[in-house]
Amino acid sequence: MLGLLACAACARPSPDPAPRAFDVSTLAAEAVPGAVLDECHRPLRDRMRHLEVTVQLPSGAKWQVFTALPEALRAVGERGSYLVRGSQVFALGAPAPDSVPAPLAAELRALLPLLDAAAFGPLHRAQQCRRDGTHFVLRDASGHETALQLRAGTLLPERFGTGDAAVACVDYLRTSSTWM
Repeated sequence: MLGLLACAACARPSPDPAPRAFDVSTLAAEAVPGAVLDECHRPLRDRMRHLEVTVQLPSGAKWQVFTALPEALRAVGERGSYLVRGSQVFALGAPAPDSVPAPLAAELRALLPLLDAAAFGPLHRAQQCRRDGTHFVLRDASGHETALQLRAGTLLPERFGTGDAAVACVDYLRTSSTWM
């Protein structure tokens, strides 16, 4: 507790700098994925497929997650160890996939698009990009399409996804070389 009090008394670091202003209308649609990756993840390009992260969900569930995006992840938490491959969820050490309760399976399946969006997976895999009103549509080699909306006047993503599988980027952390 004393350490926390001492930290609270320290001068607060300056807030994260504002993102660079950028007029996206000056870019051809096909240049948008590369420009966003250069702005946000330049040193991480082609290195965001395998992640090890801790995810705490609004339900309070905490998972240690190891990924091979966008296909699979392994999640370890208080409720056990699980493997997610596409839409299938397997309890590690269990006899059959149906041994995973449906609500838990849905929670674990939802981690894949969440982490894929956080790692900017749709941008890394984009083969084509087109404008569609106020957002862009990214298409990967398999034909899967993902909507991308950028924060106004920047190259920072605001939202990734399609339909109910959309992920909003609520806040960013500025590191020495990336926007995360």
